[in-house]
Amino acid sequence: MTDQSAAPSQATATILCALGTWWKSLAARSQGSDGLQGLSHDDVELIARDVGLSSRDLYDLAAKGGHAADQAPELMRALGLDPATADAAQHATYADILLTCSRCGAKHRCSHDLKTGTAEQHFAEYCPNADTLAALRAIAAAQPAS
Repeated sequence: MTDQSAAPSQATATILCALGTWWKSLAARSQGSDGLQGLSHDDVELIARDVGLSSRDLYDLAAKGGHAADQAPELMRALGLDPATADAAQHATYADILLTCSRCGAKHRCSHDLKTGTAEQHFAEYCPNADTLAALRAIAAAQPAS
């Protein structure tokens, strides 16, 4: 029996990132309207299953718009992490960071800390990705400098 709560598979992470890209494009064109409204319930179920979400989670993400995870790469840069490198080396982890960020309730505080340059000092107090980001920092610090 497989553990369905484990990190998403490489294929799921790839689909999740592709869905995020598609969603940002759709949101830009529709200016935030519910891009899922034209799809049948079965189509939404299929998309949700393909990216490892429930249809409810997919609807919730759609309602938040295409910029729901914009703070994640900005926070990563503030912590000395390169989002592109993290995506290439730990794709499933990066996809999970984006998904978790999209669901975060501390966006105002995060945005404020990023704007004022205090995110590195305070993110662990409120960020649901804090442990993952700390682990990525530890991995990066352990690698020899190039």
